[in-house]
Amino acid sequence: MPKRDSRVGIVMFIIGVILAGACNASARIFTIINYDYESVGGTTLPFFSTLMFALNIAIYLFLIIYWALSVYERLLPSKTRSYLIWAAAFMAYLILYHAVKHRVFEDSELVVMRFMWYSLYVPLAFIPTLFLMMSIRILKGDKTGGFDERLLLIPATILSLLVMTNTLHRLAFIPIDNGELSGLPNTYKNGILYYIIYGYIIVTVIIGLIILARVNGKTRKPLKVAVPFLLLLLIPVMIFTNKFLTNLNAPQPFLFSDMTMLYAVAVFETCIRGRLIPYNEDYVGLFGKMTLPAVVTDKIFNRVYETADAVKATPDEMKSSLSQPVYSDSNTRLSGKPIKTGYVFWTEDEEELHKSERRLREANDKIANENKLIQAETKLKEEKARVDFHNEVFEKIAEHIRPEQNRAIELLNELSTDDILFDKKAARVLAIDSYIKRCINLMLLGEGEKNLRTSELMRAFNESDTYLGYCGVDAVAVNRAGEQIKTETVIAFYDAFEIITQALIGGADEIKVTLYDSRMEIYADCESVPKFERLPLKLTAEKIGDSFLFSVSGEEVDEND
Repeated sequence: MPKRDSRVGIVMFIIGVILAGACNASARIFTIINYDYESVGGTTLPFFSTLMFALNIAIYLFLIIYWALSVYERLLPSKTRSYLIWAAAFMAYLILYHAVKHRVFEDSELVVMRFMWYSLYVPLAFIPTLFLMMSIRILKGDKTGGFDERLLLIPATILSLLVMTNTLHRLAFIPIDNGELSGLPNTYKNGILYYIIYGYIIVTVIIGLIILARVNGKTRKPLKVAVPFLLLLLIPVMIFTNKFLTNLNAPQPFLFSDMTMLYAVAVFETCIRGRLIPYNEDYVGLFGKMTLPAVVTDKIFNRVYETADAVKATPDEMKSSLSQPVYSDSNTRLSGKPIKTGYVFWTEDEEELHKSERRLREANDKIANENKLIQAETKLKEEKARVDFHNEVFEKIAEHIRPEQNRAIELLNELSTDDILFDKKAARVLAIDSYIKRCINLMLLGEGEKNLRTSELMRAFNESDTYLGYCGVDAVAVNRAGEQIKTETVIAFYDAFEIITQALIGGADEIKVTLYDSRMEIYADCESVPKFERLPLKLTAEKIGDSFLFSVSGEEVDEND
């Protein structure tokens, strides 16, 4: 609200408080007159007393509601605003409490009167609690974490529930002479819970004031620190006023609950106006000083508020900008948005944005080209790695089969068409060639694999057996192993098979190969054990009748053996 309206609001609030006090005093005066008139046999006229009482209640409610609405309008949505609105609601209850108790339920049953009496202490517990919560929230500012001030609602709730259940335990109010708890004077005495509640109220208010003093102390303005404490003088001033009028046999204008409510409003409002709680004020002046080009219009696009740098746009352009951006030139964009009572329009200079977009496009093109080079380089590296890997594998295979290749070359060099042993030597070369082909196949299949299927090894055995037949050896292979065997063992078994069978050519007519998981047995009808070279696995030979059983273990041969 503008500052002038703010000052008017303060004056109106003070006048309202004075009028409410006057109405309360008048209501008491008319009550006394009616009582005196009735005592001499006259007819009572309670109209004026009721009217003044109703005006007192109405004025206070108007002031509280007016203040609560102003808080809602001035403060941004926040926890602090919620605390103040709830405090205003409890203040309104304090006002309504007297109307309901003294006018509506005045002659009601004792139970209703008792609980009305108890309920007075609910707002008396919660209003100081909300004040302390507001003070903590002001101290914390925008910080998160730490102590959650909402936990303070727990003791306030507990105290309220204890008072409301006083009939069960009688810790707050104790009837005199075991009478009924009615709330009438001189019928009860205060218990320990009563003093705990007022002690809680005093401690809560003092802590809240200390927190506000600490926050205000950062501004280095002593008067600002002292204001919340100086406002405490409102209560003794009102009490003195009531006492002074009582001594003059005049009615008291202010009740204690009224004093509590007015002091709370004064402290809360002081915090708002002292900028401890951020609020909005002087919208027109603030808007007019803004440097952002903006304008607020009514529903038919008449200008209502303009910033220092006014928006240069026609009503048609404004209307179009509500659905899509409108450009007055290549860099200036006009945008609009509906608000509660009209529209707001503003312009933005997008020159820097366009420059940034161009730089971004250039950077993206550069990055795209670099990515292509990186992808090509990565592809070349992958291809080279693949070739290197293949070369390494092929070199390992070539190294492994080189002895047999050399043997085959030697045999080929010895071949001659005039040689009577030509067929046997050629068959032997074919058998070696079969081993080389199958060994290469097994090594390629086993590259990078932990295990190989035994069926692959049996295919190698069977093909070698075929060519051994050309060499005059009837060979057969039997599989008694599981589905898979370690790759290294499979290749070692096949190497051992090749070495043993090559040594037995010419010395055995029948060979039987039996494959197990951890060994390989070769049964041969030979007369003696030939000399085996380069055996990769441990070999044992056992003579059985006219034959030998060669058992090849899955363990590698120790180089020292």
